[in-house]
Amino acid sequence: MKNKNRLIGILFVAAITLLPASPTGAQVANVDSLEQVLRTGKLSNDERLQLYYDLGDEYRNKDIKVSIAYRREGLALARKVKNRQMQMRFFHKMGDACQVEHKLDSALYFYEQSLHLAQELGNVKQENLVSMQMGLAYQLKGMYSKALQYFMEALSYFEQSEDEADKGVKGTLFFYIGGIHLEILNLEQSLLYLSKAESLFRETGHKIGLASTIMLIAQILPEVRGEAMLEDKAAMEELVASVREALELLKEVDDRSTQVSVYAALGNLYLKMRDYTNAQACIDSGFQLIEVVGSLPIYIYELYNIQSAVYYKQGKYAECEEVALKSLAIDTTHIPVMFDMMTHIILSNIKMGKAERAEEYFTKYWTQIKDYMTAEHQKNISEMEVKYETEKKELRIAALEKERALYFWLSLAAAVILLLALLAMFLWIKWAKKERQLVATQSVLDGEIAERTRLARDLHDGLGGMLSVVKLNLEEIKNGVPTEDVERYDYVLTPLNDSINELHRVTHNMMPDSLARSGLKMSLTDFCHSIPGVDFQYLGAADRLDPKLEVMIYRTVHELVNNALRHADATHILVQIIRENSRLSLVVQDDGQGFDPKAITSGMGLKNIRHRVAANNGHLEISSETGKGTEISMDFKL
Repeated sequence: MKNKNRLIGILFVAAITLLPASPTGAQVANVDSLEQVLRTGKLSNDERLQLYYDLGDEYRNKDIKVSIAYRREGLALARKVKNRQMQMRFFHKMGDACQVEHKLDSALYFYEQSLHLAQELGNVKQENLVSMQMGLAYQLKGMYSKALQYFMEALSYFEQSEDEADKGVKGTLFFYIGGIHLEILNLEQSLLYLSKAESLFRETGHKIGLASTIMLIAQILPEVRGEAMLEDKAAMEELVASVREALELLKEVDDRSTQVSVYAALGNLYLKMRDYTNAQACIDSGFQLIEVVGSLPIYIYELYNIQSAVYYKQGKYAECEEVALKSLAIDTTHIPVMFDMMTHIILSNIKMGKAERAEEYFTKYWTQIKDYMTAEHQKNISEMEVKYETEKKELRIAALEKERALYFWLSLAAAVILLLALLAMFLWIKWAKKERQLVATQSVLDGEIAERTRLARDLHDGLGGMLSVVKLNLEEIKNGVPTEDVERYDYVLTPLNDSINELHRVTHNMMPDSLARSGLKMSLTDFCHSIPGVDFQYLGAADRLDPKLEVMIYRTVHELVNNALRHADATHILVQIIRENSRLSLVVQDDGQGFDPKAITSGMGLKNIRHRVAANNGHLEISSETGKGTEISMDFKL
């Protein structure tokens, strides 16, 4: 449920940044007419300022870039003519524009300027309107306690107001407070505040507020009522119909920006219904509108979030990761969005078997969770609400605090469980990869042993036999050779004898007959005694081992002794095997030149030995120092 609620939270963020505090009503005039008057009319400074203000509002939910341009020009003119009243209003509007673009620090700067001017001018209503918007900025930053403080201060003022126009503002405040409860997963309380907002929006004809509230309620209801509602096709279709009603309301006031959020909400509902075709159609419609209203982060990342979820459900993991990365590149200031996107990236890479990339984002995810759990929102977000609710006697404060604490700990527990599950899956993938490598190494070793055995047998039985036959024939011929040619005959026979002996030596080194006949102890005894300066010790039972293990140990000793003689200039080498019931230890010591094990970065000898030992369930350690010889030890479980 947590990830689904985050999708709803993103829709709420998009809605609140586009929600005017009061009903839009009829348009001031045709936009084209206003612009024509601005370009050609002979206007006073006050008239020009009002035109900039009206045009900024008209373009707010149509083309935010144009809206910002008019507001900047209006602010510049207000400063030039020292009109403090209009400066206050334009600072407020610039803060709204920065909030839509999710530039929250800039928004707070403009709101503070507007607030100071309102206090200097004694405009109490403007003070509270700005306080409400500052609370919204802090809410978007995840600082819920501070946000609620501003909301409750503003609500106390507008609760006492008898102005009918202020009902829309009060409805907007209920909408914002419902959003805070939504962000902390207190869904029942969120529905309570959103229902109050819906009632006020219907009463005042606030179509944008009504559409936004309908949209969010339709998203929250399946989470509150659970799987039973998700399985009830008729109930879900009714929710879809209500969201489409919200879409029609927005079309009536030509609010294309909030329509993007409604398309995202529809896509989210279809995602819950497993109707991925219609979900994708809604996402596509949202992106088409973005081309008209401008590529603002708040629109794009809500669509990317749902798009990423759709791809994941469809098993398109590469596409899921690609979209999630695009969302993170656009905006990472909204914590739930960042958590969702990182989760999609981690799970997609696990599904694709990319363990290292999954580990990279797993580390980032855990770091962000630790930061998140120590942030401002952990404080008691209900401190200011206690005062308001005590005065109104509408809610049970103690129950709210307990519920908030419960949801906090449940969220923390869910995050920890998810992390443990991801860690377990990552370790399993890593273990499986290592297991496949060991199997592959063992297959290569088995093939090497089989090939050495075959080659040694072919040389011994084939070429060795042929040379022996040649020698016998030559010895028979010797009886008929004249006395003066005997010396020449012996000169030919000597290299032949040397060739036969060398062939026997090579075949013995490749796969000694004594290893197959008598076992490891006898074959290593023969090998070590055949080389001056090499001592061999065998302690323990001489029972036969697994043939593959015997061959591997013999080849390893052979290679280590040759390396010590050829590369380390060793004069004395000790080969020692200790055999116990459940383990076998092999130690090869030499008094050669030695080396620094950390400095060895190339060469296949030690690397191949490590692979052989690992493939046979063994462990290898190297102890060496330049000028002090080398000791290589191996332990094998039997």
